[in-house]
Amino acid sequence: MMKLSKQIFCGALLSVALSMSTFAQAQSESLDKIVAVVNDGVITQSQFSQALSIAKKQLAATHAAMPADFHKVILNQLIDRQLQLQLAHTAGIEVDNKTLNTAIAGIAQQNKMSVTELLKEVTLQGMSVAQYKSELSTELTIQKLQQQEVASKVVITPEELKAYMHSAKWQVRNDREYRLEDILIPLSDSPNKSETLAAEKQAQAIYTQLKTHPNSYQRDANIEKNDLGWRTLAQIPTIFSDKILLLKKHDLMKPVLAGNGYHIVILTDIRDINTQTAANHSKEAEQMLYQKKFTEEMQNWLSKIRSQAFINTQLQG
Repeated sequence: MMKLSKQIFCGALLSVALSMSTFAQAQSESLDKIVAVVNDGVITQSQFSQALSIAKKQLAATHAAMPADFHKVILNQLIDRQLQLQLAHTAGIEVDNKTLNTAIAGIAQQNKMSVTELLKEVTLQGMSVAQYKSELSTELTIQKLQQQEVASKVVITPEELKAYMHSAKWQVRNDREYRLEDILIPLSDSPNKSETLAAEKQAQAIYTQLKTHPNSYQRDANIEKNDLGWRTLAQIPTIFSDKILLLKKHDLMKPVLAGNGYHIVILTDIRDINTQTAANHSKEAEQMLYQKKFTEEMQNWLSKIRSQAFINTQLQG
């Protein structure tokens, strides 16, 4: 089965969880435990469990770190999503069929397939066409709300862009590439505490061994070692990128816990590059600065709408 671009599901990790659980649990929702009340809406245990499962898979796929308060993070994302849907409904924001069909055509084009092929692939991955269209419509509704309430208010001045492009972080991010190797001590999809501690101990032992004897690594059947090749900082998973800046050539990173296990990343080489034109540099910098400011504004806006809402969580543990 081919793997579709994340845009097929709008990059919406939690939205799929909500629609899938709502679809599957519609008849038994009255018996489903409530984990949060959001104004006049609720989030059920089945929705929350589905969201957790999908989030864990995404963490493993992207090598992202699992936060200590993982369950709370996911529940808060579900709450934020429901608040936005409620606001969109109140504001009368809707997505018509023309907008929906245009979005589907765009997703198909991104994945180099026809709309018919796209919808067939969606069904092969476990969603009905009606369910997929409903979910995509929901995500487009949230995007319209965010555009109206947040994105339209983000402004980047020429002075801000110039200052950002002169920052040390921007210069390093775009003018260097890093050659990386990754040693992975894997974990199962749902590791218990004992398994996690054992993997952590093994990772620490390998790290200590390599710090003392850099060429002493012995391949183990249960351990994966991969050459990640040359990457700019922007192409390195966030869980590693900030730490890479602190390393020198041939240094290795202390073990880092991600969704699929403990990683020990080795910086084998660094090289300078300068392949982009000034115009491309400026455009990329503007996009990155816009995303940074948009994220900050989104957090401020979500905090505001949360403060004006009735939210009661009943999450245990």
